[in-house]
Amino acid sequence: DNIFGNVSLFFAVPGFLFFWNLGQWAAFQGKDHVIQGTGFLRRLGSVSLIVLMGFGIFSLYRKLRAEIVYFRASQISPNEKSRAREEELLISKGWNRYDVHCAFDLGNLYSLRMESARTQGFSEEMRENALKAVEAYTDALRSNPSYNEIFEARARAFRLLHREEEANQDIKMALILKPLRPPTSPLEKEKDL
Repeated sequence: DNIFGNVSLFFAVPGFLFFWNLGQWAAFQGKDHVIQGTGFLRRLGSVSLIVLMGFGIFSLYRKLRAEIVYFRASQISPNEKSRAREEELLISKGWNRYDVHCAFDLGNLYSLRMESARTQGFSEEMRENALKAVEAYTDALRSNPSYNEIFEARARAFRLLHREEEANQDIKMALILKPLRPPTSPLEKEKDL
């Protein structure tokens, strides 16, 4: 649901760039001076490309590691062992802090805890989880501000924190992003904008 979820951006483009850089490195090393310049400039170019490739490989490794941990977290039911799920999601977020799905799931986990505490009458625990949910949803929105479901969920947390103005702004943003979507959230049904 965003451009960064496209498979070609994760695999085809980095693969192309890796082999292109590998070819450039080979050209820098070759005896046939395809690239003009002194030996020092060729060595400097060669080292620069190797460092660039190393950073690229490390970046891809971090994203892959984050996906593996996120997959493990998704296998844990949100209702059972929520502490284990939270730990896995936080580890995944540590590997790739810009992953919108991880932040959104973390916010949803805190929202479940928030609703559970609200129904049981634990107001301090509800407030604590609502604040965590708002923070997680805000992180998710930093990664993808066009994800209307995040605005809806954050509005629910704002409403439980009695921050009505922020909740109304989030509802309006969600409706601006998806105006023709039928209301599924209880917040949309109770609030006619």
